[in-house]
Amino acid sequence: MTIRIYNGPISWVPARQTEELDRQIRQVVGKDYFLEFAEVKEEEYSNTPVLLKNHKLIKPFEALVEMYSLPQYWEIDPTPFMMPFYALAFGLMVADFGYGLLLFVASALAKYFLHFKEGMKQNINMFQICAVPTMMWGLVYGNIFGKQFSFQLLSTDSDITEILVMSMIFGFIQIMFGLGLKFYLLWRRESEKLKALLQAGSWMLFLVSAAMIAAGMLLVPETNLQSVGIACLIISLVLVVIGGSLDGNTIIGKIGSSLYSVMDITNYLSDLISYTRLMALGVAGGSIGAAFNLILSYLPTPAKFTIGIVLFIVLHGLNIFLSYLSAYVHGIRLQYLEFFNKFYTGGGRAFKPFKSNESYVQVVSEQKQQQGEE
Repeated sequence: MTIRIYNGPISWVPARQTEELDRQIRQVVGKDYFLEFAEVKEEEYSNTPVLLKNHKLIKPFEALVEMYSLPQYWEIDPTPFMMPFYALAFGLMVADFGYGLLLFVASALAKYFLHFKEGMKQNINMFQICAVPTMMWGLVYGNIFGKQFSFQLLSTDSDITEILVMSMIFGFIQIMFGLGLKFYLLWRRESEKLKALLQAGSWMLFLVSAAMIAAGMLLVPETNLQSVGIACLIISLVLVVIGGSLDGNTIIGKIGSSLYSVMDITNYLSDLISYTRLMALGVAGGSIGAAFNLILSYLPTPAKFTIGIVLFIVLHGLNIFLSYLSAYVHGIRLQYLEFFNKFYTGGGRAFKPFKSNESYVQVVSEQKQQQGEE
């Protein structure tokens, strides 16, 4: 939303704050002013700043998007689409109920007893949210501080293949979701509908065809599913070649673009393989925790309740740090490289409101103060 004050320069204000701005100006200068609000025009998109607005459960993950790049004004905010995938992947890579519970409680206590700036507070909120799927996957794997429950839906010792397949399916779903967003973004532009079908839809068909072939080979070999998958795969590759030609301006350029687009097959395969880290890190963290417990079990009984307690805290503290660091970094990598590149461009400019310096004080509006009291 743009603001024009007489013939002065254009300024920016969020649409939901226009009435409040008008009210505050009226309190200071009375009625002797002229203020004009105007919707952002399409030719102004490249210069329009971006302000993300999400639910309080999604807002903590905006920092991850900002680390990559803010969306341009005409793009969609990827935060709500990224958030559930990141949180679930984070939990899969730690997958210990005790570690998750410890992170959840520590985050809650830190927010209650300590005062943080807004940015740090949102980061703590993000880790607290990620602690929930960590506990959930810890129950699935039956792990608590490296010790296994008597019941397990999936065992990190004997169900490695199943966990690997589950990780690949997780990646398949997220990549398909990213291509679906690309299809939607292209389809809503009148001139890009053909690209939506040939540059997004063709790759969705390719991945579905590959899944059909794999299922026909491994799960239902007695059916014709594999043959149908091969036929659909050939059709998808033809569509990929045609879709690639749309990016060329000359005959040579169209041929080159077509051939180059086929090379993306290796990119999609490598994207799927990248999700095996969900299995690798989850199994590794649980195995290291179990190894620490095994080492401590060899201590004499008196030592177990003295130096053993100290060693338990130190060793598991190290494993917790490494597990969460790996989950944080590799989770971001999966979003940036395997998910965002399917539909997201970025390059937006952040909206920086004209306000007081809050380095040492925090200014709270009357409206927020009233909401807090309620």
